[in-house]
Amino acid sequence: MRPFQLLIVACLLSLRMHGQNIALSQLIEIRSQTIGEVEEFLVSKGWEFFDAEEEGLETYGSVTFTYGKSSFSQSAESFLNYIYSDTLDIKVITLQIHDIDKYNYYLNSIKSLSSLKDSKIEDGSIIKVYQNPTTTFKIFSSTSTNSYGEDSAIWLIQILTNIDYDIYFED
Repeated sequence: MRPFQLLIVACLLSLRMHGQNIALSQLIEIRSQTIGEVEEFLVSKGWEFFDAEEEGLETYGSVTFTYGKSSFSQSAESFLNYIYSDTLDIKVITLQIHDIDKYNYYLNSIKSLSSLKDSKIEDGSIIKVYQNPTTTFKIFSSTSTNSYGEDSAIWLIQILTNIDYDIYFED
């Protein structure tokens, strides 16, 4: 294969992988946006609104979006939760993914921006915490059982400020 053809194939594969997701830098950016701005951005990228819960006296508010949702079940390629508290001034993005290539893409992006602070096993999951001077990335590697009784890998990536992590989420 000629170098030009190889470049075209590489670009198409890259577009396929990243077309299904949004870049880590965009996830970091939407964490600081309003619910309306987040919804407009995600819908423009092919995500669909799935569910919303108002903030309560003792609960955070949340808005959930899906990418590649099945028409026949509640399954999707990815889920994104925008978790917030106007009372406590907290905004957290949680991305749930089911594909090893997507996980590696995000993990490599996180590692290029931050360093590993902690890792442990808890409740059958591997939990890793990466931090840079302003942002914490908490990654959960686990398994999930689908409707056919099959186990598959699942990853959750939380993105929040270091201050919010230290006050509300650090174990």
